[in-house]
Amino acid sequence: MPKKKPARRRGGDPRRAPRPTGPQSPLKVGGKALGALQVPFRTWLEAQDADETWMDPGDVEARLMESLGWLVLEGRDEVVEGSGNHVAAGELTDLLWRTVPAVAEANDLDAGELAEEVATAWRLYLTFLDESGTWPGTGDDLADCLDAVSDTPVAPQPNVVLALLAQLAARQSPEDERAGLLVVPAAARAAAEADGAPDDELRAARTAVAERIAERLDVLDGRPAVQSAVLSVLVSAATGQPQDGDGLAAALAGGDEPDAAGDARTLLEQLVADGVLTGSDPWTGSPALAAPLLSVVDAFVEVGGRS
Repeated sequence: MPKKKPARRRGGDPRRAPRPTGPQSPLKVGGKALGALQVPFRTWLEAQDADETWMDPGDVEARLMESLGWLVLEGRDEVVEGSGNHVAAGELTDLLWRTVPAVAEANDLDAGELAEEVATAWRLYLTFLDESGTWPGTGDDLADCLDAVSDTPVAPQPNVVLALLAQLAARQSPEDERAGLLVVPAAARAAAEADGAPDDELRAARTAVAERIAERLDVLDGRPAVQSAVLSVLVSAATGQPQDGDGLAAALAGGDEPDAAGDARTLLEQLVADGVLTGSDPWTGSPALAAPLLSVVDAFVEVGGRS
């Protein structure tokens, strides 16, 4: 288990896992989701060469179940027994770049080491699912999940949203990003007006989408809580974890801006009409939004001093 400013070691102490912030224990929830795979996974771990991982099998198992519990409690409606092999790359990216730093900060732990432990546990688990034939998705899905845990934060991030968006943007192929952006009419027009080179068209599309989002946010200048909530919905849509009305309300909780929820919904529906978002309540969108959002969020944080 990570400690404050720790030296590297072979594993943590699962008894010192971060305390749950809600009524359910992440370790128990993760164990339920892992279900019948827990015993064969532990057997598989113990059969591996000790040089394959710097963590002991018991620590790997504990870190996997605990982080699976965080994932389930934050992103799923209910705990389904034996659902631990149903995971998407977007969930793992969000786990490592948003949840892990938040858990580390809340428990005064080293975020870099916690992320390394979680990523190691998931790499081993995904390998086990592949070798045991228990992975339920396609080979491409598995490769995406492995990619999601291959590049982990090595230190606490000053702004985990920026880090998450940068990682998502880097993982987009130019072809997929271009296709995702050109469904936005403003981006399609900007690309058509570029000089024809694919790179220039992509840059023009990114800029057009970023400008459209910024224009919508500027209408509510001086309403930082609403702006932040809308950006939160946009980031969640890009990462494949769409927020609904309850999520929007949670993002606005504690603020005192009048009619914040109504104004946020109006702005989000305008972004749906613009083609930036593809669905409403929950608000969905393309991962191609990552690069435009990165520039918008970066400017928002720099100018407003907000995160």
